[in-house]
Amino acid sequence: MLGTGCHAKLCMFEKGILQPLIPAIYVDLDAAVFGPLGSLVSRIKHNKGLMIIQSSRGLSIGALRRFIYRINGGRKFARANSSVVVFYPENWYPIASSFRDKVDSGAPLEGEYLITDDRYIAWFAQLQLQAVPKSHVVKFGSEFVLPTGWLSKLKGRLPWVRRRRGALVAVTLPGGDFKLSKLALLNDGDITYDYRGRPLFWDEKVMGVSKWICADADMGRTPVLVRLDVPADTHLGELLFLLDTSFAACAVSV
Repeated sequence: MLGTGCHAKLCMFEKGILQPLIPAIYVDLDAAVFGPLGSLVSRIKHNKGLMIIQSSRGLSIGALRRFIYRINGGRKFARANSSVVVFYPENWYPIASSFRDKVDSGAPLEGEYLITDDRYIAWFAQLQLQAVPKSHVVKFGSEFVLPTGWLSKLKGRLPWVRRRRGALVAVTLPGGDFKLSKLALLNDGDITYDYRGRPLFWDEKVMGVSKWICADADMGRTPVLVRLDVPADTHLGELLFLLDTSFAACAVSV
């Protein structure tokens, strides 16, 4: 399952990789998690659903998108981002097996739904797709790396944004632009940029608590922190995290 678009990520749906009856939460790079991560499982409407981050492009995941998907034979579908995926493994083995069948038959990894892993997941699971609540998880870049500096500063000072960021329990950084080793060298008030030239302000007034979680990780006191507060009415048993190797470590407390 190798190719452009991180197709190897689809191995999480292979039979035998995860415990079949235990819900799984996949957390990749470029995510900011607010509040109890384990509560995402209780937000899935049924165990045949699949929860994923809503793409910022096009119509939202929902009834209208499902209707459009049905009437055009799956050619148009809601996009998604696979930085976070929540699912029951036994119900989603066909994602991996159907992808393998297409690759074995010579299908090129291009076009509307084969070009990336998250497009394939969204296309295949469209009728059972559910958006991860933004109150729980957002892309790190969408939250902290805005197109212009004044937007980042304004957003970071809004009272309701600061309250939400106060509930931050996990940060996974997006690739080489913001590696922990790079952030460790920054001083308060410094600015660094991603490959698109968008600024990240290393400033408490802009980033709030998230800055200090990242800083603690850099200084070796607290690796990237994930806190799981499992709801009493949800029988999880186990949550599996598949983390990119460039993301240093994960500390879990239950």
